[in-house]
Parts: sequence; structure tokens; C-alpha cells
Amino acid sequence: MQHGYVKRRRSFAVLSLLVLAGATSQANAAALPGGSLDPNSIPKYVEPVTIPPVMPTVATNTYSIAARPRVQQVLPKGFPATKVWAYGSTNKASSFNWPAFTIEANQGTATTVTWRNELTDGTKNNNFVQHLFTVDPTLHWANPPGPVDSRPTFTSTPPPYTGPVPIVTHLHGAHVDPESDGFPEAWYLPNANNITDCATSSVPGCFFTRGSNYGNAPGFAPAPGQATFVYRNDQHSATLWYHDHVLGMTRVNVYSGLAGFYLLRDAYEKSLNLPGPYGKYEIPLVIQDRSFNTDGSLFYPSSRVFFDGFAGPFIPTPGSDISPYWNPEFFGNVMTVNGKTWPKLNVEPRKYRFRFLNGSDSRWLQVEFGNKSMKPVALNFNIIGTEGGLITGAPVGTDFLRLGPAERLDVVVDFSGFPVGTRLVLMNVAPDSPFGGSVSPGNASDPGTTGQVMAFDVVPLVAPDTSVLPATLNPPPDGFEPKANVTPRNLTITEFDSIIDPAGPSEAQLGDAFGPLPWSAPITENIKQFTTERWSIVNRTADAHPIHVHQTQFRVVSRTPIDLAAFDAAIAACQATPTAPSCPPNPNNFVKKGATASPAFPWEAGPKDTLQTNPGEMTKLDAFFDIPGLYVWHCHIISHEDNEMMRPTCISPDPTAPVCHQ
Repeated sequence: MQHGYVKRRRSFAVLSLLVLAGATSQANAAALPGGSLDPNSIPKYVEPVTIPPVMPTVATNTYSIAARPRVQQVLPKGFPATKVWAYGSTNKASSFNWPAFTIEANQGTATTVTWRNELTDGTKNNNFVQHLFTVDPTLHWANPPGPVDSRPTFTSTPPPYTGPVPIVTHLHGAHVDPESDGFPEAWYLPNANNITDCATSSVPGCFFTRGSNYGNAPGFAPAPGQATFVYRNDQHSATLWYHDHVLGMTRVNVYSGLAGFYLLRDAYEKSLNLPGPYGKYEIPLVIQDRSFNTDGSLFYPSSRVFFDGFAGPFIPTPGSDISPYWNPEFFGNVMTVNGKTWPKLNVEPRKYRFRFLNGSDSRWLQVEFGNKSMKPVALNFNIIGTEGGLITGAPVGTDFLRLGPAERLDVVVDFSGFPVGTRLVLMNVAPDSPFGGSVSPGNASDPGTTGQVMAFDVVPLVAPDTSVLPATLNPPPDGFEPKANVTPRNLTITEFDSIIDPAGPSEAQLGDAFGPLPWSAPITENIKQFTTERWSIVNRTADAHPIHVHQTQFRVVSRTPIDLAAFDAAIAACQATPTAPSCPPNPNNFVKKGATASPAFPWEAGPKDTLQTNPGEMTKLDAFFDIPGLYVWHCHIISHEDNEMMRPTCISPDPTAPVCHQ
């Protein structure tokens, strides 16, 4: 059953779920269920934040980067180390880290990366390793046992998948050719010796080989256990990031640690005398929520029971539509920054440039500065850039930052007004639950745990601050901005109540104006090359969703409240009679009486690739598409994209004869 406004049941703090999670001793202490380690037992602000170094190259503008298992000190000293998966350079073993070392690139010079899947045991046997977490084989997913890239059919509830782990890396926010975009069906397995459930280690996803959609792709060089991607670097300077993107299991691969920053620079940015250099006064900060067990291991749910207590029947029981291991959302009860729990950073009384990234699965962030007593402090973030680069005009001064999953903000913060010895705490006031579109009183995160992120301790100034916060910014065009003439396209976001458990969701889907569509449905977003499209996305669900569009950096236009009851009724009528004159329904005809369009949020002043779509609203964006080929758009609540909340797009010179195939 589709629905847009029935709030589903979420029993995040129910004792029974804590017991199932192995947290019985902390049942009354933890605001959120999680692993067996009580988050309140983890000391805060005792370890310095890790600043990711620059990734080593193997040749000029050329990298060989692998994903490998690693043991890392994530919790403070005195606690056990944590098994993670990490990217690193194959010619420097010490470079493997969560988050990955930062790739720096320059506009106008292409970067070549050979991405290697080395998720093996590291011995001479070279055996693959099983996943750190439970992999649900009942989703529409990569499915190496076959048929690949499908939703398998089972006669009984299967055990979790325990075979070799597929990966494919996506450079999030890049203006990139399709064969180097990290299409979720372009995955590959490790080149391991003990693969028995696949024919060979070269068994790949449907779009890995040259014989597929990437037939004559320049620079694309697939091989067992690896693929070589070429990044154009022809867009503005930008805060990009790379992460795994394999079909149906991105959530567990990213949660394992497979993510890192990619900073693209250009001549205009370098001319501004912004705070730097990198690693000292320019610092990337990826905020992610996690949960832990007492042995130091990361905790991640192994059953749908964790989410809402539902214990079956599961797929494939006839009439059931709930997968046994997938959870609709996940919220960790510990905050990490750059792979450390509640770290601290020494800051001089001067200006700093921070690149903030929300790398969480489901959690929205709304961060602000406070003192030791968790009382707000008058200290502004000066926003100079969004996901796709610098804004145009004056920096946006704000006392808080809101970041949905995958969103980034480039900000300057001036600590010069605080005496040496001051401790400032970065607080998070967004809720420990799915985001409804705004922060409401009484619905904030737990102030003792997830309401705190990291500390900034003011230390003596080393040298005079000669950096500048520009009075105004005027980045030159890169040619990929939205153009004045737009082609409209109406789209929808829909969630499904389970037919077994009406209060629990089975999945969510994106779709066109006729309504929701699964991942495998024929492409509906066939886009004419060199066209600017205005997407009007109606969110029919109860929660905000961060929508990410590949290949392009768009501009947010507006948000408008919709009469959802009337719009849903019109969709239902058109699904019954698609050829009716009023079909498909135009959401612009269902604006609530008396409602007006709201402009983009102040922190959306620049180019973006991910945006907040609020429940009951029509969100409009303008996006320019110029590279022909197959891409995707999807929700970046990673658990959602892993279960059908993703759709392909095809950019073609003639969309009536598209260049893509599925």
C-alpha cells in the first residue's frame, strides 16, 4: 500500500530491541539501541581528530587505490581497536585508513584511478573475506551467485550472503563519463583464490565489461579485481567525496569505512587567500554515526527485528514483502568525526576553513557551537561553498549548519574572539530519528551522546593570520551551469507500507508523475543531451529524503506545499486509466490553497548534487545534462537506495532513440 502521510512505527528505544542488540546491561542508559558498548562509557574529547593526509600517487595524477581490511583505533586509547575496511594506496601500506586519505586534483588536468578490490585475508592464500556485517540476499542486489543484479527467488528464507564482496567506487558530485561514474551494476569481486560460488573472480556486474553499456568507453579498463576510471576534473573547484556504490549493499560497504574526500581545486579558488594550507588551517571533517560492541567491533543490525520488532514471515513466504535482514533506516548511538569517536581539535584564535560532510546512513545533522555546558555560543559559520563549489555573492553567515546524508558545506570559522583555553563543543540538535523537514522543539538528539559531535580547544596563535574571508565571491562559469530555457519533468517519492505489517515500511521508490517504479523498470528519465531540466519532485512520504543526481551540479529553485490527498488520488486514478486526458497528474495543479513557493535555504546558495526534499512538498531544481550515457538518481539515505529507491537516467542526443540499455 502506498502512503504519504501515515507516520510509521519506530521503536528505537524499546527494551526488547536493546536485548536483541546485545545491550542488556545498558538498557536504561542508551537513548538509542545499538551494540553492547554503552555510548555513555566512551570518554569524549580525549583524542585528537585525525586529519586525512593526501593520498599518495603512483605517477603524476595517477593512483592505484585498493579496498582492504584494516584494524584501526577508532575508540579512545584503552578501548579495543576496531575492524574496518579502508581505501589506501597500493604502494604505501600505511595509507589505508577510515576515512580514506584525500585525493587532491586540479581543474583542467584529468585524474586516473585504478580501483582495486583487495578484500582478502592478506595471506599467501589470498582468500576472500566475508563481510563484516549481514548482507541480505533477498533484495534486488549485485548477487554474485547469480543471476547477477537481480532480486533472487527463494523457496524459504535464506541465510545471509557469505561470499566474496563486490565493490565499485563512485566519485560523488563529479562531472564524469558514465563508465567512470561507479554505476551500481558495474561492480567486481576480489581476485581471490577461494571463490567457489562464482565461476571465476572476474564474474562482474552487468555493466563491468566492454561488451555492455560501456562498449567503446575511452580509458575504461576492466580486469579481474579492478577497474580503471578517468575523472575529467573539468568542473569548478568542489568538495567531492568517493565511496562504494555497489547495487543493494552500499550501506554495509560504506558503514565498513569505504569513503574519502576528493578536493578539486581551480585557479579562482587559489587566488582568494582562503585559510590554508590543507591539513593545518583547511580541514575536512566527515561526521558519521556508528555503534560499537565491547570488543571494539562496529555494530550493525543483523535482522529486521532490530528496526521494529517484526520477526516474520519474510520474503519469500507468499504474501510477504519484508526482507529479513534489511532495516529501513539505521541510527548509530555514537558520533564519529574522521574515524574517531568524539574527538577534539586544537584551534588557534584565527580563521579556519572546514569542509563538512555528512557521511551517515540515515541521520540528518544540524550543528551549532556551544560551550562546555552545552549552551549555544555566538560563533558563525561563514558558508563559502556547497557540494559543487563556491557560491556567488557574499558568504552566508549562519549560526547553524544543516546537512542531510551526503551533503557538504565549505565554511570559514573565525575563532579569534575566544581566549586561549576556551573549549567549544560542536553540538547536533537534529533528531535521533528520520528527519521531518525541520528541527522541532523536544525532538532533538540525545544531548549526552548524539547531541555532541566534537570539541574545539583554543590554543595560542602560532603566527599572524593573513588569510581572508572574501566580502564577495564570483567564481567564473565552468559551462555546466543550468541554462535559462528549461524542460519540465515531474517526479515522485513514494513509500510502501508492508502488506504484513501495515505500520512498517517494506521499501520506498522513486518514480515519474504516474507514481513509483522499481530499479528494474524501463528507464523513464530519458533526457536530451545539452538540456536543462526543471525537476519537480513531490515527496509523498512522511520523512525528508536527500536526493542525489549523478553527473550534474544543480540549482535549488523552490519548495511548495502540495495537497497530497488530492495528488495521491489523481495518481491512483491515472494508474487505473493511464490514457485519461488528465494523466499524468501535474503536481503544479495541486499546490495547497494559499500556499506560496519558498526559495532555496540560505545554505543552498551554490551548486549542489544532493538536496533535502521535505514531506508533503514539491521541490524544484534546475539541472544541466551534457554527457551522453547511463547514470542514476537516488535517495542518499543509503538503506533506502539499497532497496529500490534508485532509478536510472539516460542522456542521449535523441531521447527517442536512447543510447542506453539496461
